[in-house]
Order: sequence, then structure tokens, then C-alpha cells
Amino acid sequence: MKLTKEEDQVICKFLKNVAEEGGKELFRLMQFVLMKLSEEAIQMNAGEVALSQILNYEGEKYNTRMAIQYSKVGEKTLEERAYEIADRMLLSGSGNCDLREEMKKAILAGYNLYHEDFDDEE
Repeated sequence: MKLTKEEDQVICKFLKNVAEEGGKELFRLMQFVLMKLSEEAIQMNAGEVALSQILNYEGEKYNTRMAIQYSKVGEKTLEERAYEIADRMLLSGSGNCDLREEMKKAILAGYNLYHEDFDDEE
């Protein structure tokens, strides 16, 4: 998509304001991004789309990740499907899958990592 100079300036100004002020504009932008990425995920039939990057913030580097998952309204919820998959994995044992790898994916996909107290780890 080729933008005119004026369109590019408007978009750059909007993004600059969002970056500096956040607030309602940030939520509007994120709603739009969520909608567009969700449409792309559904079109590709991808159960999950994840974006990750390394962010340099105030001299420190952080790994960041944002994921989009979806399920069709009226069909099984993601939670119901997760229970089914977990039950199948537990019943089949590790013979049919790498249980550790699958658990890692599950944790990254949805478990609130801050639920655990990492300060106690040594």
C-alpha cells in the first residue's frame, strides 16, 4: 500500500501521539490491531498467532510476546478444548507427544506467569 505524503504524516502524527499519551487512543489502536490480526488468524486457520520481539527499554532488554487465540462462538471454548487436550495427553502418556514441550506451549499460551512468585526461586 502506497501512502501519500499527507496520509503518511497523519498516520505518523497519530502514532506519535499514541506513543506519548497512551490512553483512549492506545486502546483504539490495539482494538484495531486485534481485529485485523484476528481476521488474519481466522483466514489462515491458525489457532494462534504470536508476535514477539526484543525491546530495549531504559537501557534494559526485554523479551516481549503478544498472542491471539480464537474460538468460534457457539462451539467449544478454548478452555473446554484445553481440558480435552490435557486429558488426552495425560491418558496417552509421553509416548505420543513430548509432554514437557506441550506443557511449555500451554504455559506460554495462557498461564499467567506472574501467578507464581519468582522471587522465591534460587
